[in-house]
Amino acid sequence: MATVATPVLAGSIILDAPVVSAAAITFQDQHEPTHRELSRAQLQAISGWLSWNRQGWFGAKREVPGEPVQIQLNLKHGDGTSSTLSVVSDAGRKHHLVFINQGAPAYRTWFGMVKAPAATRPLADYELEALQRILGSR
Repeated sequence: MATVATPVLAGSIILDAPVVSAAAITFQDQHEPTHRELSRAQLQAISGWLSWNRQGWFGAKREVPGEPVQIQLNLKHGDGTSSTLSVVSDAGRKHHLVFINQGAPAYRTWFGMVKAPAATRPLADYELEALQRILGSR
């Protein structure tokens, strides 16, 4: 999944309500995707991981298919909203995150002046490894 990033200052993803449930979908090579619900411990760990990685995002106008998704988390929040966090890998084997709030802005600059329906940011190898450990896929 490729994204079109807006040329603005880095900001943060919008997480106004806690994650109360989540499903993980992992895609590996040519195998069928693996679907599973996250445990309470995994939910707490994902919430901490998201809080730690909340800054440094860039607004994206919308998703455009093209790059393969490695991990997709479908998150449900305490206020009834939902969001999707995807780990996408490009041809150079680099990873980035794509975050989408369903029906609400996903991103805002530090001063709240710019909002976008999706957000993206690069993902370091150590961040990916931490996420994979939380999901038990590493």
